[in-house]
Amino acid sequence: MPVNEQERSALTEMSVNKSLLPSAINFMGIHTDPNKIFQRKRQQSLTSSFIASPMVSLSKKRTINYADIEANTVSKKLKIWNGFQDDTLKDNDIKMVKEYTSDIFKYFYQRETELSPEINYTQDKQSIYYLRAKLRTILVDWLVQVHEKFQCVSETLLLAINIMDRFLTSSKVPTSKLQLVAITSLFIAAKFCEINLPKLSNYAYVTDGAATEQDIKNAEYQILDTLNFEIAWPNPIDFLRRISKSDHYDETTRKYAKVLVEFSYCSPLFIELNPSLISVLAMFIAKKISKKEDDETLIRWLTPFMNKNDYHDLEDSTIIIKKYSSLLINEIVTPSVKVECLIQKFTDQNLYKNLYKSCKSLKTNN
Repeated sequence: MPVNEQERSALTEMSVNKSLLPSAINFMGIHTDPNKIFQRKRQQSLTSSFIASPMVSLSKKRTINYADIEANTVSKKLKIWNGFQDDTLKDNDIKMVKEYTSDIFKYFYQRETELSPEINYTQDKQSIYYLRAKLRTILVDWLVQVHEKFQCVSETLLLAINIMDRFLTSSKVPTSKLQLVAITSLFIAAKFCEINLPKLSNYAYVTDGAATEQDIKNAEYQILDTLNFEIAWPNPIDFLRRISKSDHYDETTRKYAKVLVEFSYCSPLFIELNPSLISVLAMFIAKKISKKEDDETLIRWLTPFMNKNDYHDLEDSTIIIKKYSSLLINEIVTPSVKVECLIQKFTDQNLYKNLYKSCKSLKTNN
């Protein structure tokens, strides 16, 4: 219905009550920093989105769910021990989604136990799936070489090894087909982790006639079917990033830790260990190499990052960390099986020589 002149005049003369205006009009005036604006709006949207969900209880004050073993003492001292900090403390980087840190890693801890090999098939000679450690090492060493040739990320290599190990712990594979299993595992892992994928023909080519493109397709179906398409494995690099954040992202320590993680997965001695434990062991040794912290402080700092299924109390975690870290150090200095391509990879990056010397020194001191 059109507005007549008398009504238009009345509307023009009406005074505006500013208190009734939406608060969004003053929003830019109150917070001029775009990051603060985005952070506030993001928090409001998260709260409104999950208003009927248990996740509404998430807040800025949420902390790590530490184990009951001296957990309160550990969490209170994380901020002052040698500069270590709680990874859920105030962080201005909104991409770290600190509101969900505890929930994300709680899920990771659950999934890693479900998606890790149940047995070490290179050690259990009574198992029908037993495979000599030397054969696995040849496969892994070749995978490292192909992984480097394709310029894939570390996560791809680690996932490929996990897929291969899980398949070989539940399937008896003829020796002639082991290379096919290895290359197909890398093919699947690259699909999951990489942005720019190598062509299928490249995978067939690097086998030097041992596998055709159709062989790889058939093996892909068989492997995925055997694993129930469960390939969303919590990668040890994810756990390592969380620990690195608590360590203020010390670059040197993190580099050594990543090298140690890859050595762990290429070794036949750590097949059945959870990724979170592997990352804890790697950081424990890397910190000893780079900053010479004492064992007690490091173990108290790293214990909350372990899966609760791997230990019962602080004394238990101390035994586990010391046992496996000594085993890993010994594996670097005097390897049970040599992974030549992996050694060459980190020699080219000027990391292996220093790591070897440091581990040799740690072994001598112990």
